[in-house]
Amino acid sequence: MSEPNPRTKAIEQYLRGWPLLGVLVITIACSFGSYALVKYAIINGAYGTDAWDNGLRVVDKHGHLSDGRVLSGFLRAVLNFGSFLLCVPFFVGSAFGLAYLNMRLHGKRLSDFAASAQELSQESQQ
Repeated sequence: MSEPNPRTKAIEQYLRGWPLLGVLVITIACSFGSYALVKYAIINGAYGTDAWDNGLRVVDKHGHLSDGRVLSGFLRAVLNFGSFLLCVPFFVGSAFGLAYLNMRLHGKRLSDFAASAQELSQESQQ
């Protein structure tokens, strides 16, 4: 059976405590920002910049507009799923970044995990 990747071991060990809290805070903040960005893009794309400038807004998550109309089903799906997709890179990046930062604060490097994995594999082969 092969040994786990050193990066996987580092993430498992150092994504606990404050890094996990940081990932949650970054992801939640990103979700609000990406939702606002997608709302802006949908109104400008579907109704034009004049509509946005004149105050047309999406008022809830169900796609109701400030003038009483409702977004189409496709645009509602883009609004909800598109904002989710924009958050995924921030979630993954913050998880790796904060785990790495926590690892470095504890005086470890990824090469330490790689060296220990090589030593274990050489011992198991003997």
